[in-house]
Amino acid sequence: HVVFMTGSVENPELREAIAHTQPKDMIVLENLRFYPGEESNDSQFAQTLAQLGEVYVDDAFAVTHREAASIVAITKFMPSFAGPLLEKEIKNLNYVLQKSEKPFVLLMGGIKISEKAKTLEKLGAQADFILVGGGLANVFFAAEGLEVGESVVEAESQKVAWTIMKNFKDKLVLPKDVAVFDTNNPKETAIVKDRYDIRHTEKICDIGPKTILEYAKILKTAKTICWNGPLGYFEKKPFRTGTMALAKIVGAVSKGKAFGVAGGGETVAAIRQAHQFEYIDHVSTGGGAMLEFLAGDKLPGIEALKE
Repeated sequence: HVVFMTGSVENPELREAIAHTQPKDMIVLENLRFYPGEESNDSQFAQTLAQLGEVYVDDAFAVTHREAASIVAITKFMPSFAGPLLEKEIKNLNYVLQKSEKPFVLLMGGIKISEKAKTLEKLGAQADFILVGGGLANVFFAAEGLEVGESVVEAESQKVAWTIMKNFKDKLVLPKDVAVFDTNNPKETAIVKDRYDIRHTEKICDIGPKTILEYAKILKTAKTICWNGPLGYFEKKPFRTGTMALAKIVGAVSKGKAFGVAGGGETVAAIRQAHQFEYIDHVSTGGGAMLEFLAGDKLPGIEALKE
């Protein structure tokens, strides 16, 4: 049975109830983030949690980059282990960092360059090609002084873009063409435009057909692929072409000679939508955690288990 228990974990009655459930039952408690002690990694709160069980198993890779009581402090108070998913994540992401075969292609989309800067720096040094799409590409266009119209561009991000352009100018590949819609037109119809021809009323929402072709060609040569972030506004039908096409390429190549790793919430949703989930060698459950791990950072949740 799965037993849902409401009420505070600090309530002694809850410990009583847990003691009286059957050994085969699984108990699900209230969301721990409702407790201030969780996010402040409070020792006392961790001790309270530790009294609810005998052994601690962390199988939540996606939160190992957070310094929280149920991830870090709790390991001081009970025998602690990594679960099979956590082990698998570490093994596969370490493969990318330490054993990636060349050509290594890094495919980066999404919007926030600030969250991806360290990962771009670290993996960019290893990669043979850095393919950029989504809102991330808009940042590079803006940094080059191109018109991006009404497109989403993360503020104060151009410095990061300049650094990456300077450090990786021979590897960085930006979209040649894009799909836009005119914000004055109530109908969101996709119009294909060269990246130098964007008007100030237009909004970039996808990569264009020439870019899809160029990226596909490069991905087909890869022995290692690492993908994070969609290549456009794939939630809207006219702008899902780029993400869906490249998801299928990543799936096809990963099924063959390449080792493919992908992750991040939206990326996983896109992979499922393109029916490529089972073809990619490793689909990470982490977004922020995956980026931090691949940037070479030590994740608090993993470090706590090592100790």
